[in-house]
Amino acid sequence: MRLVGVPLRTRAAFGDYTGGLLRELALIEIGAGRSASTTLPQRLLDLAAEIRTTYAPFQAEAAATALAAEAAGLETCDLGYTVPPGLGPFVEHLADVMDEADDYCRDAQHVLTMPPAPEVHAYRTWVFTEFVRQLAGHAPRPWADVAGGPAGGPVLTGRAAPAPDPSPVSRCGPDTCEVIGEPLALPPVPTSVGAARRHVRAVLRAAGAGDVDEAAELGTSELLTNAVLHAATPVLLTVCRSGAGTVRIAVTDSSPQALQPRRSGATSTTGRGLDLLDTISRDWGVDAPAAHGEPGKTVWFEPAASGGEDAPS
Repeated sequence: MRLVGVPLRTRAAFGDYTGGLLRELALIEIGAGRSASTTLPQRLLDLAAEIRTTYAPFQAEAAATALAAEAAGLETCDLGYTVPPGLGPFVEHLADVMDEADDYCRDAQHVLTMPPAPEVHAYRTWVFTEFVRQLAGHAPRPWADVAGGPAGGPVLTGRAAPAPDPSPVSRCGPDTCEVIGEPLALPPVPTSVGAARRHVRAVLRAAGAGDVDEAAELGTSELLTNAVLHAATPVLLTVCRSGAGTVRIAVTDSSPQALQPRRSGATSTTGRGLDLLDTISRDWGVDAPAAHGEPGKTVWFEPAASGGEDAPS
């Protein structure tokens, strides 16, 4: 796979930022005397160690290319990678933990490091997105297309993003339902999958609907991943309660592209495809086109209760 038009100064800034954060987290862990992998600092440190060991060989050629380009005074270059097996799930997990690290830094209670600058965050999300997209068979998307704004693509500069313009009440399924919590706008980047899961979990537990949260998180992950890989537009995530009292979760995008099922092997952690919704849902469907004749669609599902009468057999 290839990263096309890598901005070398931003790449270096990302490396400096990540290195500084990891050093500070290491000091926190030493000071606390912790060794369990449940804390964010230790989990991120463990991932960094895995990058330096298991995944170091596939980065060597790209690192050498970047150094040579910098020495030649270039501002951008293309970087090629020979991707090892199992990288896709690792990248998705790393993206999720880095997203969590941003919140950790934003709290400003545990570390002196602040969240990354917008351009560094944009670069990070572009890199993670490119690995996920290209591992799924898509052509490379140059940095200039992503960072250029409306003329070339969305600007990936933070967690907030412009959302499509549906009505959350009318787009949550085949009939009107009551929205639970605030709809969440998300950019089309891998870190949005983890953010969506956390949002759904919090909303359902606050609403006393924890009996469906396992199925709800699985289905949400599937729909958000599908949207990131294929729709590539900002999405709106809505949790609501139908007229019959069941929970519904809806993901709305503004892409004219039809829903894309995904395929995977038996041991894959992603790519389970929309067949998953048949297994974990009481019902699901697709509403298209979007409101007011605009391009787009809403995919919704009603998660089944764990071990209850609605659970699939």
